[in-house]
Amino acid sequence: MLRIAICDDLETDRAAACRGGELYLSAHPELNGRIDVFSNPSALLDAMESGAAWEIALLDVYMPGISGTQVAQALSAQMKDLTFLFLTTSTDHAVEAFALGAAHYLVKPFTQEQLSPALDRAAAPHLKRKTEG
Repeated sequence: MLRIAICDDLETDRAAACRGGELYLSAHPELNGRIDVFSNPSALLDAMESGAAWEIALLDVYMPGISGTQVAQALSAQMKDLTFLFLTTSTDHAVEAFALGAAHYLVKPFTQEQLSPALDRAAAPHLKRKTEG
């Protein structure tokens, strides 16, 4: 099972990411994917502390209280195999995102044609481990 977390504080952006993720998973039934959606980083981090884990995280950079890059650092410290993508309105944090190991950095609004290849890249190492293991 490929588990995906989406965290964005804006309802419209969160819904777009979720819709895009669902379209991606429906096109790839072999992934047997599941999406968990969070409206704030605290809820995402609380879920992680309660034992939730994901293979892929789609994170907004600009969120109240803690940035998406800080969330990525916290998640990565607990989940070594996590792959993350940033979905944001600015290119200002792209260098920081890639320094953290981001698989992709999409500027909002993004299209499905942009999101699907980004998810392909994020899912690839997990699929490889699944077929090898």
